[in-house]
Amino acid sequence: MKKSDLKALHASAAELLPFTRVRELGSAFNVRISGDGVNDFASRWPGSGLRGLRGVTFQFMKSNGDLADVFYDNGTPERWDGPALSALVDEAKAIGIARLGLKGLSFGYSGNKSVKPCGCNRK
Repeated sequence: MKKSDLKALHASAAELLPFTRVRELGSAFNVRISGDGVNDFASRWPGSGLRGLRGVTFQFMKSNGDLADVFYDNGTPERWDGPALSALVDEAKAIGIARLGLKGLSFGYSGNKSVKPCGCNRK
């Protein structure tokens, strides 16, 4: 990742960099955040309800950046869904776009009220 890409990341997204893994999948890309990364994020979001989540992988479409799927390491979608998870989705998307150098996609923070993945807990 180039220094200019890092500068463009939202400050809290940059703090998650050591805890993430990005994987390109043809028309999509995955961003994996480890349990340590989730805990680091939750420590900056008091009352997030994300403590105890052992890791999560978000899948985004390369064409438009839309969230396509969420894979939780433990628990059910209902357990983790909420504004904190939505913020974590935005951070993960920003990291993926920056790491892959995708053009035409913004880091835009969606402000979604909740995340409604289409197929959760698949491994």
